[in-house]
Amino acid sequence: MSVPPTMPHIPTSSEQAKWSKALEVLRERGALRDDTCPECGHHDWNVDFVAIAAMPLSATESTTGLPPPPGAVNIFFALRLGSVSGYIPACTLTCTTCGYTKIFNLNKLGLMAG
Repeated sequence: MSVPPTMPHIPTSSEQAKWSKALEVLRERGALRDDTCPECGHHDWNVDFVAIAAMPLSATESTTGLPPPPGAVNIFFALRLGSVSGYIPACTLTCTTCGYTKIFNLNKLGLMAG
């Protein structure tokens, strides 16, 4: 079974303005000092906004400070089972050559209203 072709997404002027603002804030904070991909060395990036599904983590290991018994798995965090409880709004920069991806939390950048 072949995958049907998709139409490329043409960004609106509103999307382009949001991307520009996000990149401006990242540059001001020193996050984009170099536009070279750390994996492949190329300079072409795709910018997009995404919502990353989030589930809270809960501590499962005792806080006694003692090492786990021999053979025990030392797990500090475990996913709390259940449905997604929220989303992290993010700006992703993905290298168009190798796929390396940088993710920036839009809440921490002050770019999400509310």
